[in-house]
Amino acid sequence: MINMINVDLWVITVHCLKCNSENKANLIQLKRGETIRCSVCGTSIGLKDKDGTIEKEIMKVQEAVNLLELAVQKIGVVIQA
Repeated sequence: MINMINVDLWVITVHCLKCNSENKANLIQLKRGETIRCSVCGTSIGLKDKDGTIEKEIMKVQEAVNLLELAVQKIGVVIQA
C-alpha cells in the first residue's frame, strides 16, 4: 500500500526567538534536528526533538493515518492530502 498522507510533510509554525516572527518547517525537519533561518531577521533556529518524543508521536499519528486510509479504501472512497 502506498501512503497517500505523509505526516512527515505536515507543516508546523516555529517562532523566532529574536524577532518573534512565524516561520514554517516540516515535521521531518524537526525529527532530523535541522536548522532553519528566520524569514524576517535571518536568525538560525535550531529544531530539536528532545528525547525523541516528537518522533515517537509522529510515528503514532502516521500509523493511525495508515489505518484510516485502509478503512477508507475498503469502502471505496478516495482521499487526498
